[in-house]
This record gives sequence, structure tokens and C-alpha cells, in this order.
Amino acid sequence: RTVSMGFRTVQRPVPPPPGSLAPLGLGGPQIARTEKPVDDQTYGVLRDLHRYDASAIDARVERTDNAPAWWVRETVSFRAAYANERVLAHLFLPKNVAPPYQAVVILGGSGIVSARRVEDFGFPYEFLIRSGRAVMIPAYWGTLERGPSELRLPTTEEIDRAIKWSRDLGRSVDYLQTRADSDATKLGFYAISWGAAHTPRLLAVEGRFKAAALLSGGLFPSQPRQVDSWNFAPRYRVPTLMVNGRQDFTFPYETNQKVLFEALATPPGDRKLVLYEGGHRNPVTRPDLLGEIIAWFDRFLGPVQQES
Repeated sequence: RTVSMGFRTVQRPVPPPPGSLAPLGLGGPQIARTEKPVDDQTYGVLRDLHRYDASAIDARVERTDNAPAWWVRETVSFRAAYANERVLAHLFLPKNVAPPYQAVVILGGSGIVSARRVEDFGFPYEFLIRSGRAVMIPAYWGTLERGPSELRLPTTEEIDRAIKWSRDLGRSVDYLQTRADSDATKLGFYAISWGAAHTPRLLAVEGRFKAAALLSGGLFPSQPRQVDSWNFAPRYRVPTLMVNGRQDFTFPYETNQKVLFEALATPPGDRKLVLYEGGHRNPVTRPDLLGEIIAWFDRFLGPVQQES
């Protein structure tokens, strides 16, 4: 707990039963992955599952909001890479920087499958806009305005959703490349928790991102092998900052955070693991954490020149 968080006590009229004083198991994914990732030939098959055919983007601006004072928000849609669907995305354009903008695409935690609007997103991203970068929050299939969906799905459905997320991300980058006010050569990715755990697969396949920041992420204890981050991490080379709580019991350090960090194929000088005191998502709004993320994007995307 933080120093500002209290706790509640009780006074019992009779002594509690002895079993209530037994050690409490926190549970969570505590088992480190020991099996080897798939070989290159099998990986090629898994990678190809995520690919899609190029097609017209057919983009539309569905809505424009000119408040608050430091950004313009556009709600846009474009053709998905599957069926006859469209991807909805929220694009926040900074007012303190002249285009073309660097852009950071975001993937939230598990709450995105139950949240129905971007207003319910609950993941701080304003600091990126204030730093002079555009922020894009796609409504991946089954999330936000394109949801809800269940957190846990049967295996076949989980594979289908995960691959759709990959294609939605690719189409989001395709869309940014069509905009004259976007510098699609300087793309960043920011993900938290569940989204951060999916990132090795997503960015191993989608190679157009130049930097990533992952908050409170780690390696899933198990996934279907077609979409298992463990199989994609050795093919992942994006410069990556991982920021985690040292006492995180959802993705513990030794068995989940460290294992994922060491599995990434990103060169050692281009990856960094920063540990803070606290648990899962505890450091999400720390000023020094936000400074770490801005400095990381400045290093690999280039600093942003803000207008006076």
C-alpha cells in the first residue's frame, strides 16, 4: 500500500478461529516458463496467421472535438482487415506542436473488454499529448465501442480475437500513414498490464514501431501457442522500456517480468527494466515514471519541438 492509504481494523467479541490466521496465498501466475519457444519454421507459420492483404483504407472522420485547450480529438473509422467490419479509433492531436506529429498508439489493460467508451478508458495518456505527440487509441475488436467481450474466451475464440487485434493494430498504422499531419516513421507504442503482456506478439509481427513503453506487464503463464507471447519474444526487436512494481503479484518479478525482459531479442542497449516499489499498476501516475517514458520516446523517436 502507499503511505496515503489507510486500513480498517476490527475488534472481535470472541477469538477468531485458528484457521483465519493461516498464511494468505496471493495466487496469480507464479510459474516461470521453462519450455522452449517454437523453432523458426513453426514461427513463420504463426507469423503468417497475423498477416493480411492490403486494401483501400476507406477512412472517415466520424466526429471532431476541440476541447480541452491542449488537443483536438478526432474519432475516425477505417476498413478492417477482416470480414466487412470497420475499426474505430480515437486520435488526439496536440495543439502545442506543428505537424507532422509523432504518434503513440495505446493498448490498455484487461478493462478494455468491459469498458464501452473511450471516456471510460481509465489509463492516463494525457502526458503524452502534452509532450507534443499525437495519441491513438484504437477500439480493437471486442473492446471499448466495439465490445464488450469476455476476458477469458475458449481457445479458438481467443486465437481469433488475438489475431484480430494484430490486424487492427496494423490497419491503425496503415491509416496513420495516409495522414499528411502524421509522421509515420516515428511511431511509439504504450501498453499496460494485459496489453503489455500481448505486446511482444503484436510488435514482433507489426514492424513499423520504433519504440515501446510497457507498464506493469510480464509474461502470461500460458496462452494458445498460435498467439503466445513466449513464441514471439525471441523475434521482438523494438527498443523497449519496461516499468514494473517490485511487489507486483499479478506479474511477479522473478517468474514473469524478468523472464519476459530477458526473452526479448531487442539489443541490450535498447531495452531497459525499471522497478518501482509497489504492486500491479501502482506506479501508473508517478511523475518520475512519466518522465522515464517521455525520455524513452525522446531517445528513439526524437525530441518534440513545442511551440511557444
